[in-house]
Amino acid sequence: MTKAKLKVVWICPLDVTNLKDKIQFVNNNRPIVLAPWISTSIALIRESAEIELSVISIIDGIAEDQIIVDNNIHYYLLKRPSIPLLRKTSFKFEYFTNFYRINKKIRSIVNNIKPDIVNLHGTEHIMAASVINLNFPLLVTIQGFINHVVQYYPSFQYKAQLKIENKIICNAKHFSIRANFMKSLILKINSSANLHWLNYPINLPKINVSGIKKDIDIIYAARLAKIKGIEDFIEAAALVKKRFPNIRIKIVGDSTPEYLNELKKRVEYLGLEKNTVWIGYLKTQDELFSEIATAKIFVIPTHHDIIPGTLIESMYLGIP
Repeated sequence: MTKAKLKVVWICPLDVTNLKDKIQFVNNNRPIVLAPWISTSIALIRESAEIELSVISIIDGIAEDQIIVDNNIHYYLLKRPSIPLLRKTSFKFEYFTNFYRINKKIRSIVNNIKPDIVNLHGTEHIMAASVINLNFPLLVTIQGFINHVVQYYPSFQYKAQLKIENKIICNAKHFSIRANFMKSLILKINSSANLHWLNYPINLPKINVSGIKKDIDIIYAARLAKIKGIEDFIEAAALVKKRFPNIRIKIVGDSTPEYLNELKKRVEYLGLEKNTVWIGYLKTQDELFSEIATAKIFVIPTHHDIIPGTLIESMYLGIP
């Protein structure tokens, strides 16, 4: 008798670069690279004959909801919610309802799958509320805390998400963590929580760095967003330049054209224009590793992430 597969649902951000040829994007938008450790974990599960994994994720820029089946992996790719009639995304409107429409859709998908376990990866995204009142075993994998972010960004958006995060932490029974401060915060909210230590797999750099010329002093490699610390990086580089006028910095990452223009104006204002190399969107991790290898120091002053994957990967490359 064939043993039934373990049915697992992941609710998480997703890098769909490997699926881009199967996805219908609006105006040929390219996929945004998010959470590469999720893709690495999926690749490991794909080799398993004992697990059927369903991945539910909101994907920016897709025309309509899509389902893609790849061996034992089922992808449920959902269009980002928008206001009816106006068809324009409005976070403020959606946060008033805890993203009711999208999370109702996610709960419906989960109920149809009837999984053995649901794994929520991260409490900081808009899909998190979907696990509230789910009638399936739940594991919450902590990636970062809105509890921490809201201290620095007390916006309506984060305050609304904080209520969701606290409710999830208060009601869930099992959590996977990667740092002691995660343990402390969870137990402060939920003293009976069961904690499981977990390290996400990473793709170890395979490039040979011995022949790469290190012509960059400091490199930043992450999404260009305030919460990732890119503005702090630029301000710090300006301070370093006062002592080392010829410092060379490299900024790797993608952003909206508007925000990128703001950053470049700030770099020019601080007198860093001739010291800065801008590297935009990179399609593969190998390209990223090659860029990081050109630097003497890697810096990511993130306000939110616990242990960024690029930080670990840089250490494997021998970059402090």
